[in-house]
Amino acid sequence: MTHCIAPLTVTEAQIAQQTSCIADVDGVLSGFACLTGKAPVLTLDKLFIAPEAIGKGVGSALLDWALDRARDAGGRQLLATADPHAAGFYLHHGASADGFDASDAIPGRALPRFAFSL
Repeated sequence: MTHCIAPLTVTEAQIAQQTSCIADVDGVLSGFACLTGKAPVLTLDKLFIAPEAIGKGVGSALLDWALDRARDAGGRQLLATADPHAAGFYLHHGASADGFDASDAIPGRALPRFAFSL
């Protein structure tokens, strides 16, 4: 996990440059999502859920938010590169497998990319 700290850290500057959403459940930060790019193809740059919030609809709500914002921006496609353990989540929500991207945290590791048609 120490290899992932820098690439997965979200700074104030990134938040200011991206469209972001924070999930607050009863006053507890439970997840966040960041959307980048512009039409026709936008990217779900980050989607993280606190471990204790997994399975409680937080991820689905944040993904719905991202899909809505991408559509509102005139997007035709939303791309998401994810941890392999999240593949089922994206496929369950209607994404298609769309190849692989290189991990920016672990050299030589490929991460699955998913595409949503908007």
